[in-house]
Amino acid sequence: MPHHATNPHRHRRPFDIAVYFITFGLGVATLAAASNALVKRNHDVGYATRVAATRGVKLIVATNKLTQPGFALSTAASGTLLNALFLFCSSFKYPHFARKLVWTVPILSTFYFIFMLATSIAVFYEAKTGHLTSYGTLNGIVLPQSILKANAAAVGLTDDFWGKGYVKFMAIICLPATVFAGITAVLSYGFYKRERSAMRAEQTSVPTYNDDSVAHVEEKGTIEHMERV
Repeated sequence: MPHHATNPHRHRRPFDIAVYFITFGLGVATLAAASNALVKRNHDVGYATRVAATRGVKLIVATNKLTQPGFALSTAASGTLLNALFLFCSSFKYPHFARKLVWTVPILSTFYFIFMLATSIAVFYEAKTGHLTSYGTLNGIVLPQSILKANAAAVGLTDDFWGKGYVKFMAIICLPATVFAGITAVLSYGFYKRERSAMRAEQTSVPTYNDDSVAHVEEKGTIEHMERV
């Protein structure tokens, strides 16, 4: 019987595909939440600064403790969703020319998981425990923190980061995204092994023929020889 190379996509793995799809969705949600939180935070701080200026107060509000981890989370979420999308699409059709680089799949998946884990921990911690850092002066006189916090609250700024819904959503949505990024990293190793096995099978496969085919060819050759004679 003819020998066929093993096709890893002949029997697709629904669980793996579902995990990749969920990871992609959570990555998109995390990226959107982080971007939204950064934009709204900048808007709120800018609005508070402008309102304070109309009152003659020079106000400086810093949110770097949350902004920097937020940017890192956006980057990690982008890498995670792209990696999950690649694995999802490759589960249906993996380019033959890319098999030589398939060893990079579990490495990148593990990297993005670790990146997501580190940034998610940092964002959740700062969102839960962090506070605004503010500084203001009126006619060259430094205002006490109690007055600054009261003025900030009057224009919609909360002293603690957790008080804002968009910050809370960003900190929460990244947790399941991190969990599924970890599951994706584990499944990507199985994906790598299946693709490597398929590549080896193709390299070592040798086409063979059954006895009936050989006999048919020999009989046909004998008849042609007799006709010539």
